[in-house]
Amino acid sequence: MASLPGAAYVVVVDRGQSPPRYVSIQVGLLRNALKGVADRDAADPPPGTLRDEVDLGSRAAARVVDILASDESPAPGSVVVQGRTVLGVAVSEGTSRGVPARPTPAVAVPPPSYTSNLPGGVIGTGAGFQLGPDALPVGIEWLPVPSAPQVDADLPAAEPEVDAAPGTESGTESGTESGTESGTESGTESGTESESPTGRRFRAFPDVKGPATVSSGSEFVVDVGFARQAPSAGSTPVIKPDAPETVAFDLQVDGFGFTFPAGVRQVLTVVRDDPGSHRVEFRVVAEVSESPVDRTVEVTFSLDGAVVGLAWVDLTVVPGDPQVVASVPDPEGSARVGGSAIGTAETPADLTVTIRTTQGLPEVRWQFQTPHPVELPDQQVTTSLPAAGAQAFAEQLMAQLPALKGTSMIDNALRGLGGRVAGAMPVEFWRILAAVWKLVEAQGSAVPSLMLITDEPYVPWELAWMDGDRQVPSHFVSMTPGTGGERGNQQLGAAWSIGRWLLPKEQPIGPDRPPSPPAVRMDADTMAVVVGNYDKTGIPALPAALEEAKDLASTYRALEVDVDEEHVMQLLNNRLVKDDKPFVPSIVHMAVHGKVGLSAQQYTGIVLRDKRVVDPHVIEGSALGSAAEPFVFLNACQVGQASTVLNSYGGLASAFLTSGARGFVAPLWNVDDDVAKQLSLDFYRAVLAEGVTVGEAVRRIRNRFLADPGAAPTATPMAYVFYGHPHLTLSWS
Repeated sequence: MASLPGAAYVVVVDRGQSPPRYVSIQVGLLRNALKGVADRDAADPPPGTLRDEVDLGSRAAARVVDILASDESPAPGSVVVQGRTVLGVAVSEGTSRGVPARPTPAVAVPPPSYTSNLPGGVIGTGAGFQLGPDALPVGIEWLPVPSAPQVDADLPAAEPEVDAAPGTESGTESGTESGTESGTESGTESGTESESPTGRRFRAFPDVKGPATVSSGSEFVVDVGFARQAPSAGSTPVIKPDAPETVAFDLQVDGFGFTFPAGVRQVLTVVRDDPGSHRVEFRVVAEVSESPVDRTVEVTFSLDGAVVGLAWVDLTVVPGDPQVVASVPDPEGSARVGGSAIGTAETPADLTVTIRTTQGLPEVRWQFQTPHPVELPDQQVTTSLPAAGAQAFAEQLMAQLPALKGTSMIDNALRGLGGRVAGAMPVEFWRILAAVWKLVEAQGSAVPSLMLITDEPYVPWELAWMDGDRQVPSHFVSMTPGTGGERGNQQLGAAWSIGRWLLPKEQPIGPDRPPSPPAVRMDADTMAVVVGNYDKTGIPALPAALEEAKDLASTYRALEVDVDEEHVMQLLNNRLVKDDKPFVPSIVHMAVHGKVGLSAQQYTGIVLRDKRVVDPHVIEGSALGSAAEPFVFLNACQVGQASTVLNSYGGLASAFLTSGARGFVAPLWNVDDDVAKQLSLDFYRAVLAEGVTVGEAVRRIRNRFLADPGAAPTATPMAYVFYGHPHLTLSWS
């Protein structure tokens, strides 16, 4: 904090109340409040917490504006947050008192592929953020908070450490200038708008227009573009800071029960300051239907290989004579439309694949996006996957692989099962994968990243086996780092860093669920670990799980939670207490027993000491996700396996993600107690201590399969699946 100017702000988070209080304090005032704490004699009373030393209870809480939940412009003094992450403080420019405001310095500009769904033109960078020219009313600017933006009120009252923002020489700059020592803030001139160094902000809503009713077998047109106003209550805008005068979006149309005779891809180029300046049309043919049926045409918006928006039009297909609709009808006759943010808005994966299904139908539809110059298909890509067959395959995985522990057959079984998975993927997937892999290799990166956005719950695509010169060129497989086994681990998930995410579902009010885009970074400073102590219960003991919990408690100061109803419900309802103060975990780890019933949610969940099961419905109804937005690691048997409930993605992964969790790791089948313990400890060491991304850490886990020729063969390392952005990092403090 010593390097920060006195006019900069520190946000103190008081978690002694629920919800937490956010108090913004200028650095100069905080220094004065803490003056002399470090110089106290041994005979003096020891320093209290930061709460005590700055008399936090007497300070007014700041108004909090969450940019994910509100489009309002924050008033001066408001603390601006994105979920649990503090972005900064809104301050009034005011007038300089004898000290001229310094000119706005050149700010760090995100890479061209960076887009965001944040309202108001504010772009979070982890260290600070910058403005678009029309982001806020005149006279208001953002005061960025450096890379340690929030301080817990219950820390010891030594001067809080606040590091300089990455890429700056001191803490005085973090995206924009923090201000002058006199308390005036640099930035825009009063009464005028600032120009960003490279351009102005683009902000508009994805928009699709189409007829409300079409005849079976007829051809019609959907009209696609951008709108200034939200097309539906839950719509969120696409925002690109520092946009050039024209912005080119890649559009891809899709929909069950439709064909697209002129192709599924088009480029939409719009004028930055007039987003509605240009629109494109897709020709659509409704497949024959003998009775009225409601269907949806969806359009995905991509920018620089990142999926940044989704818009759709709901319409009814009715029996009748085929006809051609030459143009879109008047708005009064148009169908219900909507739009949402989705996918990878900040740092796109090397390849993003969207996999869509409709319950009861065997058709699987595939879409592809990449920031690399790779030719993508212009026609629909579909495969057939009967739901009953996919569920049976998942059940076979859960039963067969654990039963082969210690046998030489386990390697062959995984290869055979992986071959089945690879065969269910379209040829286009493998061609695109190989083309992207080649370009990533040429750039000097050995491990590419893959984002799977899917509503298909059963198939573990990560286990797809890659035969050299069959699915991909053989040298790709041989160059994959860290592979184990006599013949090498050629699973897709052992070669690529992979993260899954769920297709968001529209909500009547508020943002879609699960929250999109998935987080790319999150601050983590607290951990709770549920301890699987089943002693004297008739449930098999988990001695290694007990050691696992103790190690996490010792290394990361994790709060241990007993696996009984009272304590687990305290965790889920955000009522944990540590040292007589509310405790909100940013990481939740469970070393317990789990079980899965693919066709019955009540048999899926976390097993308690009394043999009751905490099922997905209990988790969906809990407060933990919305209050803490945690990263969740369930080191419990089978609980990574998904299912379907009321035509939606089910299971524990869906329950945690839709309730607000920002990442989820769990195994697909029964895992060995001792192996699972070591894998989880190594995972946290890599992610929290070494700064490895979660996707890469899970890839390394998979590569432990058969890596030790002296150990009994086990499929446990291959069991883990990760839901989240493959580039997700957890910043531990």
